[in-house]
Amino acid sequence: MSLVEGPPTPSGNHLDVQHTIVAGSLSGGLSHISETATVARSVVEGGAPGPNVIDADPRFWGNADFHLLPDSPARVRALGQSVRAGYYRFDPDWCGQNCDGDLGLPNCTAAPNSTGVPARLTALGSLDPQRDRLVLNARDLPSNTFGMLITGRTAGFTPMAGGQGNLCLGGQILRLPGQHRSGNNGSISARPVLSNFPAGMMVQSGESWLFQVWFRDNLAGTPTSNLTPSLLIQY
Repeated sequence: MSLVEGPPTPSGNHLDVQHTIVAGSLSGGLSHISETATVARSVVEGGAPGPNVIDADPRFWGNADFHLLPDSPARVRALGQSVRAGYYRFDPDWCGQNCDGDLGLPNCTAAPNSTGVPARLTALGSLDPQRDRLVLNARDLPSNTFGMLITGRTAGFTPMAGGQGNLCLGGQILRLPGQHRSGNNGSISARPVLSNFPAGMMVQSGESWLFQVWFRDNLAGTPTSNLTPSLLIQY
């Protein structure tokens, strides 16, 4: 497969490749790009020389669905890199290939945060864990704050858990990898990899898992934390 997705444009006698995804390379990313091209701020599977070029799987929704998953490297704008690549910009509400629609049932309520309202948590994706399509969307968070995903198989309720929020998980609680930051709109979109949970665990058919987002907050100038509601997903 060879896919070049994005807006490469002529510049003089060579090609500028910027904010572009080059995927499916068989012998290096340059096999699909002119040797005289200037490459920058792009995702090139197989690699290419240039500033802010990421050599990685772009992580599309599916083989014929080129919308981006939340953990796509084409969304990066951090750690000195500036990449917004691809024809389709990330859409947190996109329900694409192998997607069964909205998933999960609220299992616990959230306390209001510094925005004045409780955070919300929704999910969409596939109920077949082998398809590995789960997108969690946390909204109504404080803007530009950090959050982490936690999960477990046991419900619980601990009010004011280390801050202002309600911890809705009990038993063994797993902190999922990944660094997540809400933008100016106070939202976080994340995709947990269902086959690679901590402690050697994974999601399997017939199991029920609860998910929650724990995030930093500030109350009257004092640092604290809060949580979204928990969401129960039955696979």
